[in-house]
Amino acid sequence: MSQSAGGKAGFRLAVASLVLLGGAAVWGTLQAFLAGLPDWYMHLGIWTVLLAYSLLYINATNLGRPLRAAVNYLLFTGLGLFWMRILFTLIPTQPMLVEDNLIQRAALPGLAVVAGLLGLTQVLLLLHFVFFLVRRKPAPAAKTEPGSGDAPGN
Repeated sequence: MSQSAGGKAGFRLAVASLVLLGGAAVWGTLQAFLAGLPDWYMHLGIWTVLLAYSLLYINATNLGRPLRAAVNYLLFTGLGLFWMRILFTLIPTQPMLVEDNLIQRAALPGLAVVAGLLGLTQVLLLLHFVFFLVRRKPAPAAKTEPGSGDAPGN
């Protein structure tokens, strides 16, 4: 990861966001698995997709591609907000079918922390995007050589 996208502060924001995202992914997936959720592997899948979009976003900023960066950031943020909503719906106790028996699943308050870490990751990547846009150098103007046919009157 180069430091060209937003300088040292942008680099630190990118690393911090990836560490937070990884921590939230491990913690959230582990909680879903230990709670006995039958679809815990879906948690692992969505965290993988979120990580992929965040890496695509960071790669686009390192390459100096603002449109690609914006698209990947918006996809990451939209999917992240959707996932945060799902995480918040999983927090309270809920009925769960286990081996043809309906049981009451325990509350998962730790998922609120996981959703908070995801929200913080989104804020850090937003700050990273702002640093990227502010520090981005404009493309150099194309030079025309005399007599090349580009000048008026040729």
